[in-house]
Amino acid sequence: MNCLDSPPETYRFAMHLLQLISNPTYFISLISLILIKSNVFTTYKHFLIWHTLHNFFFEVYSIHLVEPALHAPHTLMRTTGILSKAGVGSLVQTYMLSLGLEYNALTISEMFWFRYKVSVINYREQKHFRLLQQPAVITRFIAVFATLTCILTYNDGLRFQQEHKSRLLELYPSDTFILCDSVYLLVAFGDYTSSVFVAIWIFQSLLSILMPATFFFINMNIPQTVSETTMKLQHQLLRSLIIMATLHLVFLGIPNVMFVYAFLFGYENEGVAYIAFICVTYHGFASCLAMIIFTKPLRSYILRIFK
Repeated sequence: MNCLDSPPETYRFAMHLLQLISNPTYFISLISLILIKSNVFTTYKHFLIWHTLHNFFFEVYSIHLVEPALHAPHTLMRTTGILSKAGVGSLVQTYMLSLGLEYNALTISEMFWFRYKVSVINYREQKHFRLLQQPAVITRFIAVFATLTCILTYNDGLRFQQEHKSRLLELYPSDTFILCDSVYLLVAFGDYTSSVFVAIWIFQSLLSILMPATFFFINMNIPQTVSETTMKLQHQLLRSLIIMATLHLVFLGIPNVMFVYAFLFGYENEGVAYIAFICVTYHGFASCLAMIIFTKPLRSYILRIFK
C-alpha cells in the first residue's frame, strides 16, 4: 500500500458533494453577517462570524488538507490530503485537527455563554449562573492548555509515535503502512501526550451531552416573578439555544463519544467510523443552517436578499 493512497471513493464523494451545498451557505451567511446593520445585534454577530469562519476553515482542513483514511481495527489515522503530499507529518496534522475541535468547542461555549447572558434577565442573580459560567471558563483554560501541550510535547510525541508503531508492527507484520510518516497511531493512555488529548476529548464529549440538558433545565426554571412578556421572550431565546445545543450534540458530541469508545475499546466497522468523520466535518454546516433559521436578524436579511 502507498502511504498516500486515498480513502474509499464513497467517503470522498460524499465529502466533496456536500461541499457544493455547504460552501455557498457559509459564503451567504458571512456576507450577510458582515453587512447587517443593527445596534442590538452588533456584539452577537461577531461571535457568529467567528464561529462560522472557524467551521468553514475546519471543514476545508478536514476534507482537503488532511483527508483521513482509516484501517480497522487499528486506532490510527492515515492522512492523505494536501499536507501529507507536501511532506507535513501526521503528528502535526493530528495536533492541528485536535486543536481545531478544541477551538470549535471554545467558539460554541463563548457563543452560548453570551447568548445566555442576553437571554436571561439578571442572569448573575440566577441560581444556575455558575452552572454555565464554569464550563465556559474551563473550556478557555483547556484551549490554552492544549495549544501549549502541542507545542511543548512535539519531540516527545514523535518519539512515542515511533515506539507505538514499532510495537504494533510486531503484532501485524503484514501491515507495513503502519510505519508511514502520514500515519498517526493513538494508543489511549499509552503515553502522557495521548492521555492529555483523550482526557480532553472525554471532557468535551461530556460537555456536548450536558449542554442541551442544562439549557432545558434553565428553560424550565425561569423565575415566575418576571413579567409574562419577559418570560415568553426568555423561553423563546432559550429554546433556540436548546435546539442549537442538540444539533451540536448530534453532529459533534455523539461522533466524539464514538471516537473515544474506539480509542479505549477498539472498533471493527470502518463505515461507521467514516460516517462519524463526516458528521464531525459537517457539524459546522448544520450549525450554520440552524443559525440562519433561529437568528431572526440574519434570517430576515437573507430573505430580503433573495426576494
